[in-house]
Amino acid sequence: MSPSNPGRFTPLPLPDPRARAESCLACAKEPPPTAPGPGTDGAHALVLYTGEALSKAAGAFYSAAIHTAPGPSLLAQLHALPALLENAEAAVIHRARLDGESWNALAAPLDISPERLRKRWKSESLARRLKRVRRDRADHALTTTASTSKPPGQQLATALSFLQRKTGMTIADTAAEIGISPSHLSRVLSGDRRPSWPVVLQFVEVCDGALPELRDLWEASHRPLTPDTPTRPDAPTTQAEARKRLHTALRALYLADGCRTHESLRIAVGDGLLTNDQIRDILAGRDIPDWLRTSRLIYALRGHPTDLLPLWRAATTSPPDTDTPRPHTSSSD
Repeated sequence: MSPSNPGRFTPLPLPDPRARAESCLACAKEPPPTAPGPGTDGAHALVLYTGEALSKAAGAFYSAAIHTAPGPSLLAQLHALPALLENAEAAVIHRARLDGESWNALAAPLDISPERLRKRWKSESLARRLKRVRRDRADHALTTTASTSKPPGQQLATALSFLQRKTGMTIADTAAEIGISPSHLSRVLSGDRRPSWPVVLQFVEVCDGALPELRDLWEASHRPLTPDTPTRPDAPTTQAEARKRLHTALRALYLADGCRTHESLRIAVGDGLLTNDQIRDILAGRDIPDWLRTSRLIYALRGHPTDLLPLWRAATTSPPDTDTPRPHTSSSD
C-alpha cells in the first residue's frame, strides 16, 4: 500500500532487466582468481579426494542397506552426505575457476543464477572450505597410511622380503648373490633403507622377481610424500599402454601385500562384488572391472584408489573418433 494512501495498493518497482543482464555479463567476464593454494594440479587432487570421500560414504550406505541396517544407522550415514557434497562442490568450483570457467557456465547445471552461485562461494567462504578440505585430506592421508596401508617405501620392502623368503635362502646367501653385505640387505628388507635401482635389478635376478611390478614400487618409493605431490606420473595417452600400466600397478600392490589368496581378497572386497575368478583375471591382466569394484580391490590390497583413478580412466575410455573397442568390464554376479 502507498504510505500516503493506506487504502491504495502500489506495486513495488521491478528491477531493470538490463541491469540484471549486465550483472550476469559481469559474472561471466570476471577473471578467474589467482590460485591461493597448490595450483591447478593441487586443485584437481582436491576434486579427486572429495570424490573418493563421497564414493566411500555412498558405498558404506549401500553396504549397510544391503545388510538391512536399522533406520537410525542408515539415517546417520545419510546425514553426513550433505557436508561431503559441499566439499566436493567447493573443490570443483575452485578447480573450474582456475581453469577459466565462467560463473555462467558453472551455474547452469545447478539451475541457479550466476550471482547466487558467486555469493554462495565468495572468496572467503571458498578459502575456508578448501582449507578444511585440505586439512581433512592431510589427516586422512596420515591415518590411512598408519592404519590400512603402508608408505611406498615399506610396500617395496614388503615385496622384496616376500620374494626373498620364497627363495628359501638365508639373508647372508641372498646378499652374497646380489653383491651387498647382509646388514645392507637386512635394512632394505626391513624398510630402513631404500635400495638403489641396480640393487633391485640384482635382486630380481637372484630372487626371480617381477621387474615391472618392482619398478612400479621402486619409483613410488622415491616420490615425495606430500599431499599435493602427484603419486604417479600422468596417465598414458594410449588406452593399451594405460591398461598395461594399470595392471602392473595392481599386481605391484598384490606383491606388496604378500600375494594373499584370491579367496582372502574376495572376502576383503566384500559385498559379493568380485569372485575368485574375476580377481584372478584382473591380476592376470585379462579384465578391468568398473570403478566401484576396482577401488574396492585397491582398498583390499591396502592401496589408495585415487592414486590409480587417472590410470583406470585412461584404460577404460576409448579415444574419441576411433574404432578402439571399450575393454570388457565386469558386471555384478
